[in-house]
Amino acid sequence: ESRRIALQREVPATVLSLDHIAVAAEVEGRVLQVHAELGDRVTIGQKLASLDPSVLRSRFESAQASLELAESERNRLEQLVAERVASQRDLDAANSIAKQASAAVELAETALQRTVVVSPVDGIVEARHVGPGDLAVPGKPLFAIYDPSRLALQAQIPLDDRAPIQLGTKLSYRLGGQEGSAAV
Repeated sequence: ESRRIALQREVPATVLSLDHIAVAAEVEGRVLQVHAELGDRVTIGQKLASLDPSVLRSRFESAQASLELAESERNRLEQLVAERVASQRDLDAANSIAKQASAAVELAETALQRTVVVSPVDGIVEARHVGPGDLAVPGKPLFAIYDPSRLALQAQIPLDDRAPIQLGTKLSYRLGGQEGSAAV
């Protein structure tokens, strides 16, 4: 009797996420608190860590003071130009300085808001590379998060068993207590 039978082979496999996200601080600062631990499920916008805002708050206050001075100077020059005591060129320069000061305030405010590190995705924390007291710098990962909804099963099939397997072939698997099938 000739018939087809399913080839069964037990091979080691790894379940891995297709999406790994390295979360880094956007500003430099000392880590005050860590709000997420290894294995925690996090959502978009959830607080992961808090950085010390004191230096950035000082920069923001300094930028605000510069803006107030620039606006005051601009207002004074507007009156002097109206009285024909100052030139339009002086007023244009004061307007430019006020715009620069306003932009500096916006930058400082944005940096201050970024002292809270949040999750950019829904996922699970797979690594925490930071603790309270550590220095966070832009580009240095603080956390690694993976997306559990996009997983892949990676298995090494022995060379002798690869001949009937093509791209798209459905293979059955049993992982722990769960069974299923996946396309190659």
